[in-house]
Amino acid sequence: MHRTLQKSEIGGNIELTDRDKLWIRAVHRFRFITTDQAELLSGSASRDKMNKRLKQLYDHDYLDRPKVQRDFSYEDKRHTVHALGPKGAKWLVENDGVRFPKGKGWRTANKLKSSERIGHQIGVVDTVIHFDRAVTAADGLFMSHQDELLATLDWPSGLKHYRLPTQEWQNGSLVPRGTDPDYTLSISRTVNGNVQNSLCFLEWDNSTEDFIKANRLASSIAQKHRCYADAYRRKLHQELYDFNNFRVLFVVKGTPERIAKMQQVCDRVVEDAPKGIFWYTTAAELEARGPLTDIWRTGEGKQLPLV
Repeated sequence: MHRTLQKSEIGGNIELTDRDKLWIRAVHRFRFITTDQAELLSGSASRDKMNKRLKQLYDHDYLDRPKVQRDFSYEDKRHTVHALGPKGAKWLVENDGVRFPKGKGWRTANKLKSSERIGHQIGVVDTVIHFDRAVTAADGLFMSHQDELLATLDWPSGLKHYRLPTQEWQNGSLVPRGTDPDYTLSISRTVNGNVQNSLCFLEWDNSTEDFIKANRLASSIAQKHRCYADAYRRKLHQELYDFNNFRVLFVVKGTPERIAKMQQVCDRVVEDAPKGIFWYTTAAELEARGPLTDIWRTGEGKQLPLV
């Protein structure tokens, strides 16, 4: 058995600390987190003590560790990945009033199909944490996570949470082709007494997706641009989220050259929405300079700060 999946034989109970609760809520919000992300979220001073505590939470079933992590290596480092355990799920129900889907329940989140999916989600969570920390450190800004946005909405029955019911042209007619952002968030600020809200759909790109495919319904960079343009044209952001506008933030684990090609795709396929709703940066720039700075290139060719 992979060493990170071995459980110790323990007895009794443990009392949850505020840091423990932060981690349990984080794996519920993000589906899973790595040890590095747990450290970043909690600001733990001692890595060794933190690792010991995470292991205790695993041994006592507050956290779980998806078995698929045995099979993947993320860049040059093999992460330990933490997900929600049965006692953690029970604690969320009893203390936070969380309601898990009937039948599948909390266990669905731990059934990851591939190591590639873990690597993708690690990139998404890294990005969201950078956003959260940058906004928290800035004066006058406030960030809402997607679950916090959902809690304020009357989401349509039968529509998957956070999905945009977009459409695509195929064989001369429009057909349903839903769009699932990697993450949805909003950033608010107060200017001259007025609150300005910005809705953002995050797309984390690991530089493997094709730019254009012959099958318009197949996932590609072009398909994402067309569907978000469809969402803008049909005002789905207003219908679902009650926001007047939105941005699509492509964070690329790759080079500026890939961003340039994305901008070319945008220029080629986006016709019924302003190209300025599409923003691009690299993961390296975002980590080095922060997401609020002028690291963003737009579909219109401008370079701008996020706020």
